[in-house]
Amino acid sequence: MSDLYRVVLKPVETLRAYLKRFIGDMVSIHGCSISTAIDAFKMGVASSVDLYSDLVKFPCVIFEDVQA
Repeated sequence: MSDLYRVVLKPVETLRAYLKRFIGDMVSIHGCSISTAIDAFKMGVASSVDLYSDLVKFPCVIFEDVQA
């Protein structure tokens, strides 16, 4: 699961593309916990992106909340 923390938002990548790529990697990891996936996704988003502050202010419990 630690490999999931290496999936980061690229400077020219859209959030939609990052989310799609992240989910593709997430589902390929057998036994990946939701809390780890949410944490890794948040860590992969640059702190300068508005979504990062939203994820910090409003912690998600399920991954669907991250997608929303």
